[in-house]
Amino acid sequence: MFSTLFGERQPYQGFNFFGRLKALGVHLIFSLIVFAIFMWVMLVYWFPAPHFQINGGWQGMRIMIAVDLVIGPLLTFFLYNNRKSKKELRFDLGIIIVTQAALIIYGVTTVYNQRPVAQVLSHRGYIATPRTEDLVYKPGIDPIKTISNLNAYKTYPPMLYSAFEDYFNQEANMNDFDKLFDTNQTERLVGDLNPEKIVSRYRPMNSPEALADLPKTAERAMNRIAIEPDMVKLIDAYKAEHGDNFYFFKLFAQYGEAIIITDKKGIPVDYFGIKAID
Repeated sequence: MFSTLFGERQPYQGFNFFGRLKALGVHLIFSLIVFAIFMWVMLVYWFPAPHFQINGGWQGMRIMIAVDLVIGPLLTFFLYNNRKSKKELRFDLGIIIVTQAALIIYGVTTVYNQRPVAQVLSHRGYIATPRTEDLVYKPGIDPIKTISNLNAYKTYPPMLYSAFEDYFNQEANMNDFDKLFDTNQTERLVGDLNPEKIVSRYRPMNSPEALADLPKTAERAMNRIAIEPDMVKLIDAYKAEHGDNFYFFKLFAQYGEAIIITDKKGIPVDYFGIKAID
């Protein structure tokens, strides 16, 4: 294919199907190793369950399948021919390696930038914050470092509390909270200044403020869950099996939602009720 770059064109050497197939197989083995490492990082650090299903992990996996397991090996199959000269083979392999590396970097970067950077307990339940670009913080503040420092329970992604009570009390009595979200004030309150997006309002889950607000926040969350009979059945079944010493919160994410179960200190213990939107 690239022989004209190296002087006189060589005679046609045939498609060499089996030689190309062997090269594809070798490439695929290395691609599978890279993919396995990537999936381990995704499932342990970037998108632990249930975030893989509802917060972009599944979408990210498909990107990596395309760039690592499909496009790369196919490039090898069509470009590689062991009947070419060594100089031509080195050039072709260089093209394959550079292209594959660029595709993998693109895929990993895309998935990394979509990972949830925090799951913040606010007025609706836990809100998964997918990108630092969505956060509101003062100039000079490193939001990722701030979030990491506040991650008292060392969860992935970090579980934080948003001090939202006084925020909404400035606008309306919390008893009228649900009514508030039926008014035109919604646009202002749930836009870029939504409390779970304001880094300065983040608190560790074991802070006195968070622990004091946890019972009423959980009660408010259950009032919202109560309108979903299927979720109520799951919660009742969980309580029947494990007892009633837990809180249940909705986790809202980019591609779905789930129920997060915590103990009375807000430490996560389980999840269920995944509703994914592909």
